[in-house]
Amino acid sequence: LYPHCSSIRQWGRRTDTSYGNRKVTFPIAFTKQAFIGHVNTIRNGDGSNGTNNIYNLNLTSMETVCDAGGGYWSALGI
Repeated sequence: LYPHCSSIRQWGRRTDTSYGNRKVTFPIAFTKQAFIGHVNTIRNGDGSNGTNNIYNLNLTSMETVCDAGGGYWSALGI
């Protein structure tokens, strides 16, 4: 984004196999602010519930909800 801000982008995969919320702890803690969190479900077919979301985004973690088993997540901050 902006080189002078030293932004950090992190990503990973939820490896669970069931619906529900899971806490994701970031490999590197953000030092000032987490701006954006994202999660999406890994699927073998069409979606059904469409309830993927994140909440409690903070410097070290976020809560993720996938409407099927597992998913990919990403976060952006400084």
